Amino acid sequence: MPYLIKAGRLPENMTAEQKDWAVRLVALYQDQLHYGQEIVELTDLFFNDHISFNDEEQAVVDEEQVTDVIAAFKAELEKVFPIGKPKILNKKLKPRKKRPNSAAENCTCLFAW
Repeated sequence: MPYLIKAGRLPENMTAEQKDWAVRLVALYQDQLHYGQEIVELTDLFFNDHISFNDEEQAVVDEEQVTDVIAAFKAELEKVFPIGKPKILNKKLKPRKKRPNSAAENCTCLFAW
């Protein structure tokens, strides 16, 4: 996390919830990290509002049906996860009941909307 703080991505004095979110974010990229400073670039999409595309990606985004597909996808997501302003989690996740022999017992999913 020191690299994210130095890059201005995280505050120096994080709340417990911010620190928990940051720890989970870094854990998402643990397998891809070769050295600590890489975390800044790897997590860029969580901190920047602007997305840039290369020519091939832009051609796909410019296709006529993309707007309809994204709108339909967003509508389906909103049924499951109400979408509001993006933010670091502002309330604690409720503990899940343990399921015996669950393969997903130790799996945590994090959505920051």
